[in-house]
Amino acid sequence: MEGHQGAKVLATKGWSKGKQICNLVGSSREITNDFEQELILKKLDTACIIRSSKSKSVLVGIGPISFINHSCTANCEFVTLPNKLIGLVSIKTIMPGDELTISYGRDYFGRSNKNC
Repeated sequence: MEGHQGAKVLATKGWSKGKQICNLVGSSREITNDFEQELILKKLDTACIIRSSKSKSVLVGIGPISFINHSCTANCEFVTLPNKLIGLVSIKTIMPGDELTISYGRDYFGRSNKNC
């Protein structure tokens, strides 16, 4: 909910740009667009659904990595790891105590993220 504090993930140490964030890995499971629509119709939370721009697949993220929030000035991005795992790589310098964030995509909030 906008304007309210929710779950977030904070860095416990600093990370330089381009480094894989250790100890924060989640698993993933590929789902179909039809299954995603079923979840939406049932009013279930679909915030953990990840659309890969490279493979065009739709994945659901499982584990603590699913608590990574959106930022218009994100400091991380998802990377695919072996064995259906998802990790994070820093795209900016991250200091201890910084929230780890990703961009949910340019159209996540509609109209090219007009709120950014």
